Amino acid sequence: MICTQCGTSSGGDIWKYCPECGGKFETSKTPEPLKDMDFSGLITQAKGYMESIADGTYYEDGDDEHYMFEATMEAVYGKDIWKYINAKYLIEEEK
Repeated sequence: MICTQCGTSSGGDIWKYCPECGGKFETSKTPEPLKDMDFSGLITQAKGYMESIADGTYYEDGDDEHYMFEATMEAVYGKDIWKYINAKYLIEEEK
């Protein structure tokens, strides 16, 4: 991310404001899906879900959709997608 006032790079850190000048970081560039997606986390989540249903240990805690969503986003965009989402959300929330 680049500071909209002084051009300082965040270097991948999740700052809302530039440590150099206090300006906001620009997060408008939408991340692209990975060329080589890693579905291992998603497969692990799906397999665990199905195994718990099959062996009768499944209990609904309301988080299954959340875990599957996280695993899907990480498979498609990589684990660093949360840095972008968190930074974008924090900046947009203040507008």
